[in-house]
Amino acid sequence: TIRHLVPTSLDRARPSKAIVLHFHGGGFISQTSKSHVVYLSHWANKLNAPVVSVDYKLAPEHPYPRALNDCFYAYAWMLQNMSKLGSTGEKIIVAGDSAGGNFTFGISMLAAQYGLRRPDLVLAAYPALHIAVDPSPGRCLAMMDPLLPMGVLMACLQAYRGAGTNVRYDPDPRERLPMLSTDIHRRHAKILNASDGYLSPSMAPDELLSLLPDVCLMPSTLDPLMDDSVSMARRLHKLGKTVSLHPIDSVCHGFLNFYSVSRLARDACDKCVDVMRATIES
Repeated sequence: TIRHLVPTSLDRARPSKAIVLHFHGGGFISQTSKSHVVYLSHWANKLNAPVVSVDYKLAPEHPYPRALNDCFYAYAWMLQNMSKLGSTGEKIIVAGDSAGGNFTFGISMLAAQYGLRRPDLVLAAYPALHIAVDPSPGRCLAMMDPLLPMGVLMACLQAYRGAGTNVRYDPDPRERLPMLSTDIHRRHAKILNASDGYLSPSMAPDELLSLLPDVCLMPSTLDPLMDDSVSMARRLHKLGKTVSLHPIDSVCHGFLNFYSVSRLARDACDKCVDVMRATIES
């Protein structure tokens, strides 16, 4: 399902040229689009563009790639229904925080693989791009982080990855979309099984990452996932991609959800608006 947020000033007779597709965070195991309305409504009004937020299936009941599939199906549906959503679709932004930031990369690469219209911008706030608990300076912060301690981080990543060490997607007939043929489902499984990059974008080969549109990464300097963004920015820069890295000082993981109670979080939220507006106006 989706949540459709329309700016209060939007004239239905004159749709916005932009649209934002949003994927919520929650460690792959929790939260909904409703829990992120606090800042999404601000985005919609400031950008004067509709924001569509996706409610995807959650782990551990639905491990990879069910949530990614839900987000990709929502993206494909959005491309065919822009007028219903109040946009011409001239500028498309995919945005996500934490787990949702992971999906922004996955659906952008899938769109390119399928020959669909790619987004104009990927905006990922404190994204989970490395689905493994490997040691790094940032991950060490999880040893004392009150919101994302090591035990919680490990549990979330393992829940999304599933029980197997080698992740392989075998489509469950009960989860197939009836409007898609068996051949399309088989092709989708072949694409996902060709690379771990759809599960863990940090592991994507250069040829997949080169398919990405412009990328903006916005981690927190106090975030156990900080290194995910830094490493990805470095790789994209080496590939000659347009990428920007905006570390937000003195805030914790999940800072966007503190929009209503923290000045620093509001400033960071406005920074997201500035980045998206630059893409819309370019």
